[in-house]
Amino acid sequence: MGLKNYKNNEVIEVVYQANGAASGIECTMDVYDEAGVKVAAMSGVMAEIGNQGRYKKSFTPDAEGTWIVLTSDANGGKSAASYSVGAYNVDTLGIMVAASDDKVTSMAGGLGAMDVKVTAVDEKITTVDGKTDVIGGKIDSISARVDIMVAPPMIG
Repeated sequence: MGLKNYKNNEVIEVVYQANGAASGIECTMDVYDEAGVKVAAMSGVMAEIGNQGRYKKSFTPDAEGTWIVLTSDANGGKSAASYSVGAYNVDTLGIMVAASDDKVTSMAGGLGAMDVKVTAVDEKITTVDGKTDVIGGKIDSISARVDIMVAPPMIG
């Protein structure tokens, strides 16, 4: 399992392979917070997973920064790992980015459909403009005929 960025206040499970893959031995884990202070409440004996010589224990960081875990076993094996703890878990951010990308793609499809509708409305406006020009020509023709009419004599 590769190390990654972890979110503050979320459980981190540490898995340790004992020296010689020894089963049934005592393995311990010491957790050091972002300030380098050992956190006794999160440290202690690890539980064996099956009988393969692998052991696990979890801890929950309560502050952002680099947390250190030192593991050791009764056969003299030792290891160290660091965990970068921040406001976000990188995996969660990746999932959120993928979901946002899907929404943007969906919106782009909707915009394409909207573009087709705008084009259709534009064509209808052009048709109305053409009819307005025809109506305007007829109004001019009627006005010309009315202008040449002579007013009849009146008494009044």
